[in-house]
Parts: sequence; structure tokens; C-alpha cells
Amino acid sequence: MASLIEHCEDVFSYIHNRWIDPSHQISIKNPEYVIGRYYDTDTKMLFANFQLLVDYVEIECAGMYKICTKNPPFTTWSQKAKSMIDFIPGLCKVLPPSRNALQGLFYLKWEQSLGDNSPSQAKAAQEIFELYKFWVHTRPNRINPWNLPAEVRDEHPIQNGQWVISKKYSRALHKAQALEDKYNREDNRMLIRLINIRHCMWT
Repeated sequence: MASLIEHCEDVFSYIHNRWIDPSHQISIKNPEYVIGRYYDTDTKMLFANFQLLVDYVEIECAGMYKICTKNPPFTTWSQKAKSMIDFIPGLCKVLPPSRNALQGLFYLKWEQSLGDNSPSQAKAAQEIFELYKFWVHTRPNRINPWNLPAEVRDEHPIQNGQWVISKKYSRALHKAQALEDKYNREDNRMLIRLINIRHCMWT
């Protein structure tokens, strides 16, 4: 009888994970990642991995927060911790009910407060928190390196019927390329940091 019940539970679990809430899929939700546009593998790799981080914080950690709120010490701590998270005001108002970024971040802050009692857990929580902040706040607010001033973009004198790139425009292009290279190096560093803590991302 027990085996039949377990078998039914496995079937229901499969149906839920396969069709109701397909947990085996990664759905990239980012305004920079436009549906219908072609992306090379390097871009897909970056966005897919950080989407996993976002899902972990906003769904799994938020779920743990809801469980832990039944614990009075955690509830007291979370009330004091609200001032610690100031970079995504009002974010929960625009997220679907299944997601709650602030609750996930409160949970991570609580894990960081464990300190010496659980140093690995506290350190991993701090790293996850910082990577999430980078992805949802710091990175989207970068200056577009190729958004050149109009006076630079328009500086193309014509000689013998052909456009000529001026020295000023050439310098602007080199500066933009250098900034883009800097951004790419930062993305790589953050992605490596994320990979280094992947074994800690479970609930």
C-alpha cells in the first residue's frame, strides 16, 4: 500500500514539475534579453545563469522567509532589517505573487547575521546578496558606452564623396570600446563568483 501511495506521489510530482510549474526550464525575464532576437552563446550563458540566481532569491529564498516568519526571533530580526535593503524600493509591487524579492533578500540578510554560528552559510548568503544586487541594480544602470554625444556622432566630414572618420570621432569610438571591454570583464568576474557558490544555492 505504501508503495502505491509513493508511486502516486511521484506521478503527481512529475505532473506538477513537468506541466504546472516546469521547474526544469529556465525562462529569462530581463528587459535587455528581448524575445525574438538572436543571441550568441556567450550572452545566453550570462543571462541564463543570472536568471537562476534571480529565481533562487525571489522564489526559493522568499519561500524560506515565509517559513521562517513563524519563528519569533526571525520575525523580530526581519522587522529591524528592513532599512538594510534600499536599492529596490517598491519592487515587490510589480512582481507576480509567486515572486517576492524583498522577502528573499530579508532571508539572505538573516543568513548573513548568523556569523560565527554558521560561517559558510553566512558568507554564501552575503555573496548571493551582492551578486543579486549587481544584476538587478548595478548592471542595468550602467552608462551605455555607445551612446555617443550628437556632436561627436555627426562629425563625419565628406571628402571625395565619402564619409571620413574624424580624430574626435575615432577617439570617442576607442573610449566606448574600452568601456565595453571593462563591462565584459566585470560580467566575467561576477559570473565566476556565481559559479563558485553554486553548491550553496539550495533550500
